[in-house]
Amino acid sequence: MDAITGVLARELGPRKIRVNTINPGMVETEGTQTGGMLGSDFEKAMIAQAPLGRTGRVGDIAPIAVFLASDAPHGSPANNFLLPAASADPNELQYRKETNMSKLSGKVAVITGGNSGMGLATARLFVEEGASVIITGRRKKDTEEAAKSIGGNIEAVVGDVANLADLDKLHDHIVKKYGRVDVLFVNAGIGSVAPFGHVTEEQFDQVFDVNVKGAFFTVQKTAAPDPRRRIDHPQWLNRRKQRLGSV
Repeated sequence: MDAITGVLARELGPRKIRVNTINPGMVETEGTQTGGMLGSDFEKAMIAQAPLGRTGRVGDIAPIAVFLASDAPHGSPANNFLLPAASADPNELQYRKETNMSKLSGKVAVITGGNSGMGLATARLFVEEGASVIITGRRKKDTEEAAKSIGGNIEAVVGDVANLADLDKLHDHIVKKYGRVDVLFVNAGIGSVAPFGHVTEEQFDQVFDVNVKGAFFTVQKTAAPDPRRRIDHPQWLNRRKQRLGSV
């Protein structure tokens, strides 16, 4: 992901699009519970390397995502955040709400895998910070209930990031209703723990379809809703070829 972040930063930087990666390590979510990670030797190894001496929590991630999505100075166009931050202070959130100082006011944000875990926590904080939020998820009931539990300026779009047709539908919906995306949080991901010799082709394909293929094409198809600005549009491909040809 670090390599992809660097490549995307170079591609999208000239279009004033920042690209950042948050590497939280192991986080206590529904996925890590069902995937058999919590309590495993893998978890113990991760904790041994963690500066805080514990696994991450969903509340650690959301404030970092808000900071990156805001207009606050970020330094480099490609940042890699490794350490969990403290959860947002509820009093600070209330103060900003009362004084109209929300960090994401007026922004349109898309969060894949926003129906649980880190995505859900981030979606909730994004709404509190004033953003219009679109969450996606594969399970219709869970995704719609997640949006309902947050309330406010949020909607649910059902889709699988590993399915390019679903990503095209998401793109078309964004173009029709919002016309732009200010923040794209590529959060959807899955994982499971199995000994090296017992990993099946099906498990391998499932993880890479969502975590790699899904992440890659989510950015390609969603980062710029205007078809003329999409990374796969001929005008950008031609410019890329011209730059490569001049090296």
